[in-house]
Amino acid sequence: MNNRKTPIIRFKGFTDDWEQRKLGKVFEEYSEKNHEDLPTLMIIQGGGTIRRDESDRSLLYDKANLANYKMVNEGDFIVHLRSFEGGLE
Repeated sequence: MNNRKTPIIRFKGFTDDWEQRKLGKVFEEYSEKNHEDLPTLMIIQGGGTIRRDESDRSLLYDKANLANYKMVNEGDFIVHLRSFEGGLE
């Protein structure tokens, strides 16, 4: 394993060493549900997050049972169950 504390390529304005942190210290998890009035979203590998009704994919889901779907706000970082198969979206 590489023990470097600085990357080879630096972004302008970043000069400090890397810090290893747990995701729970960087992100805040929340679970706001019961917004059946909002559009349903889907995550497409290589395509990001889109509205399900704007997709040409015919994936089945239970439209009558949206109460347990989580609400997503613009700017949220989403980890999808399949994210680890092809990277994070």
